Amino acid sequence: EMIRRRVDASRPTAASGVTVPFRTVARFLLMDGRAFYAVVALTLCGIISRVLVVSLPAYIRDEIHLGSGGALFILVPGVLGIAAGLVWASRRLTLDRAPAAMRTASLLLLAGLFTLVFVDHGVTLAAQNTMPEPVRHAEAWLNTTATVVIPASFAGGLGMILALMSARLVLTELAPAGAQGRVHAVQLAITESFLII
Repeated sequence: EMIRRRVDASRPTAASGVTVPFRTVARFLLMDGRAFYAVVALTLCGIISRVLVVSLPAYIRDEIHLGSGGALFILVPGVLGIAAGLVWASRRLTLDRAPAAMRTASLLLLAGLFTLVFVDHGVTLAAQNTMPEPVRHAEAWLNTTATVVIPASFAGGLGMILALMSARLVLTELAPAGAQGRVHAVQLAITESFLII
């Protein structure tokens, strides 16, 4: 089994045909801190993934200047980060660990994104304005932007998959009996609403 699930035997199951009221779902998502943070984490993942899909080609072309093969500098470490997250989650992720995993994953995701957006230019600026001439030439030759992209992409991939898996685990396991479908539908509606805004 991909994720070890803890089933609460005392949690009653809804009878077939019984509809869980929307206010029950809303109360669960707003009042349970773990569920609320899961919605925040999934919304963050949704926004960042769509931004990356739209901006990645321009980023590779205009910022990293690596040509047609430049996508590999972002995609390969990102995929490796996803694989590392899947391996860790398959062995270690439980409902008890999910909230801490969501927080750590969100920080990794934001750190990777922040690094991609700001740090590479900061390294170049610092090298060009403060370093001796040989260091400036080495910085230009090494393409520090591409060097920074590799760990940032790994952290982003790891953070993305851990945030997704942890948040889905929390929402599925803690949802009121018979309301898992509604909980996930409301979470998706919230995420899509933020994407429109």
